[in-house]
Amino acid sequence: MANHDKWKRLGDGSLLTEDADEGLGHVVPINLYNKVFASLIFLTIVTVAAAAIDFGPFGLIIALAIATIKVSLVASVFMHLKFEVKTILVIAIYPIFVFLLMVLGTLGDHSVKEVLVPANISVAK
Repeated sequence: MANHDKWKRLGDGSLLTEDADEGLGHVVPINLYNKVFASLIFLTIVTVAAAAIDFGPFGLIIALAIATIKVSLVASVFMHLKFEVKTILVIAIYPIFVFLLMVLGTLGDHSVKEVLVPANISVAK
């Protein structure tokens, strides 16, 4: 567990950091990057395989679930959100919440339409 009350000056003293002995940033083992990369490749293969199968109305949900797992891996490891304080996590989660509101808001409209007709095409009765 990191000791958050012992901040050290870095360089000329203008930057504060917890890990001044190691430099700025987080030291992440290359093994973790390799595992995440392998997971992303595997999930891409799963995405392609899932696209070849007709899941009916659940196809979109499955595709979004796989994409959510992939973006979570990228954000937590490559963007170092795994190591950030709670305030940064709240800031990172807010756009996801807005995106979910937009997607869920359109799913209701999509589910009640039998035939999707573009607005510029008239339908003969």
